Amino acid sequence: MGNNKTYFGVFIISLAALALEICLIRIFTISEWYHFAFMIVSIALFGMAAAGTYLTVSKVKTSLSFSAIAFSVTVVLAHFVINNVVFDPFEAVLNYKHLFTLLIYYLFLGLPFFFFGLIVAQSFLVYQESAGKLYFYNLAGSSIGTLISLLLIMFFPVKALFVISMIGLLAASFFPDAKHNLVFLLLGINIILLFLPQETKISKYKELSQALNVPGSKVLMTKHNSFS
Repeated sequence: MGNNKTYFGVFIISLAALALEICLIRIFTISEWYHFAFMIVSIALFGMAAAGTYLTVSKVKTSLSFSAIAFSVTVVLAHFVINNVVFDPFEAVLNYKHLFTLLIYYLFLGLPFFFFGLIVAQSFLVYQESAGKLYFYNLAGSSIGTLISLLLIMFFPVKALFVISMIGLLAASFFPDAKHNLVFLLLGINIILLFLPQETKISKYKELSQALNVPGSKVLMTKHNSFS
């Protein structure tokens, strides 16, 4: 039974991680430009590679439940980093100190993928005899996560990361030694954040920002779907 719960935990956290990656691509496409999709992929790979390196060097066994909770918390942290720390490639050309912002992005946006990598790697270490079954749940969750992300983009265009954070908390409840009281506390915080007004900051160099500089101009209506 314990193994089955861990499989479902890996399935859910894999779903959350892939949904997070695609939603981050969407957010950066709006706030910056579409080619930032490549940066998000590299951030995800950076975080997961760092997790494997950490486990190899430290030899420390990590709690799957704690890692899932940490994933959830750092997803929310990533949301606030994106909306309060602005990286702009145009300014980086003129001011190289602005590249420090890019480092912040890699560190803080890479953290959720770091904890996701810890969960997957540690699961394979603990359940080596069931590696094939574990891999199936990992890939199945990742596949469904790519589809779920389309719904999140459609129904929670600005607040998708809060929903992904809650999915991470759901995964934490399936792993051994789950801290249910902490899970429910963080779930409540996410629900509150979900109902607070949130906006995606758009680069001042994008067309919309330039148009809003014209006196009397304003946004009349905004709609989101999975492709525009």
